[in-house]
Parts: sequence; C-alpha cells; structure tokens
Amino acid sequence: MASPFDFRTLFSLSGRIALVTGGGSCIGSYIAHAFAQVGATRVYITCRRLPSLTQAAAAYPEVIVPIQGNASTKAGCLAIERAFEDKERARLGKGEGTQVGLDVLVNNAGVTGGEGVWEAGASVEEVSAALLQASDDNWARTFATNASAIQWMSAALLPHLARSGALSPGRSSTINSTSIMAISPRSMIHVYAASKAAAESLTQNLAHKLTRLGVRVNSLMFGPLPSEMNNTKDPNSYINRVAELMPIGRVGNEEDAAGAAVYLASAAGSFVTAASLRIDGGFEWIY
Repeated sequence: MASPFDFRTLFSLSGRIALVTGGGSCIGSYIAHAFAQVGATRVYITCRRLPSLTQAAAAYPEVIVPIQGNASTKAGCLAIERAFEDKERARLGKGEGTQVGLDVLVNNAGVTGGEGVWEAGASVEEVSAALLQASDDNWARTFATNASAIQWMSAALLPHLARSGALSPGRSSTINSTSIMAISPRSMIHVYAASKAAAESLTQNLAHKLTRLGVRVNSLMFGPLPSEMNNTKDPNSYINRVAELMPIGRVGNEEDAAGAAVYLASAAGSFVTAASLRIDGGFEWIY
C-alpha cells in the first residue's frame, strides 16, 4: 500500500516564514538562500551591516527581506522583533494589532573573542599572555552575540513561533548555530568556545521549555566551514591549515550548512528537538 505522505515535499518550506540573524553573509546567507530555494514564502535576514544585507537579499528579492539590527543586545533583539512584526503585517496588508506567525528562527549571529593563541612548545609566559589577551569587552561582546542573543531572540519571537506551531505539531522551530568548539577541550580560542558551550546549554534548556509550547529547539555544531572567521582565500587561515587533516577528506561547504538547516526547519525534522547535530566532517578526531 502506498504511503499517505508525499515524500517529495519532505524538505519543502512552502508557505513558511523564517528569520535568520547574521543573515547578511557566510553561513547565515547560505541558510537564507537555501530556505528561499526550497519554497519559503518569506525569509527575513538581520545583521548590523546594511550593504551585506542588501547583497544577500538581492539573490532572491521576492523572498528575502532585510532588517538592519543588532542581535547582541536585548534592546536590539526586541527592535528586530518589532521590525519583523511591522513588515509582516504590511506584506499581509493587515493593520495594527493583527497577530502574525513565524515558522523558523535561526540564531546564527556570531563573533570571535579577540583572544591570543600559542604554538606547540610555547613557554609558560607565552601561554599566560595568550590567555590574558582578550579584554573584558571582548568577553562580554562574544557572549552577548553568541549566547545571550539566543535567549533574547527566542523570547522576543516566541509568541509568533508558538502561533505557527499551533497549526500542526512540529511545524515551528528554532535552530541555533553553535560550534564543535563548544565540546572540544583542544580549542585554543577559549572565549569563543565557552560562548558556544553556553549556546549549547541554552539550546537544551530552551528545548525543554519551548517544545511543550509548540516550538522545537535544536542546534547545528559547525566545524570548519567557509566564513568571515574562516577565509578559504587566506592560505594561513585555520580552515586551510586543517583541510588536509579532515577525516572525511575535505572541509565543509555551503551545502553542508544549508542542508542541515533545511532538514531541521522542514517536515523532515519535525520530530526532532533538543538535538545537537555535528556538522564537522569528523573534525574532533584530527588531534
């Protein structure tokens, strides 16, 4: 007997609305473009740099909607929520007070910590200096962007997400972009790694609370993928230094990041919550 489900639509986002923070470049833009390609009705993208947003949105101008904003503060997250609500109402032709829904939130905004590193065989003094290089401001900014923003954005957009989630079980979800560094004691960028570990903790805690409200919460633990932090055109960049060591035989690419996000956002992942998917090609095994 044929299945009553049409598996050709399993990875479709037809009729869905999404919002991607840090959507103006690299991983955020990969995800936004993929969502547009698999049928999303609208994909809102946010970041602080308007030129980056404009360039990312130009690929799918009928679908991708830029919102300039700063997700690293609570006030900034609330402002993004208000802008989303206003723009969505305007596109729907509905007035003030009308409730709108959001199907997918991707918390992708991220920064590094401005910290020092050291080479094998470094002296005690060199290790100490490297660990002390990051300032209090570096620490605060890294945690604000990589961790706190997940809580503020998830909270601000929760009513919209829950509204969409009420349409069918598993429809609504939050996807947090973290890093394999969150669980790697070998990481030498400790502030960044600690902030991503905090993001993983938030993922689990929010999943425990929000799944019962109709919103699935998962994370993507990325390994070496092209980004502003990992410039493939720079021969000295980290991604190029580890390329030959990767167990899977290559570093990550756009499809790896986008495909995993589409899985978690679509019906294919509708029974998945509190999951931390490693998108790292076996990176943990190279040391």
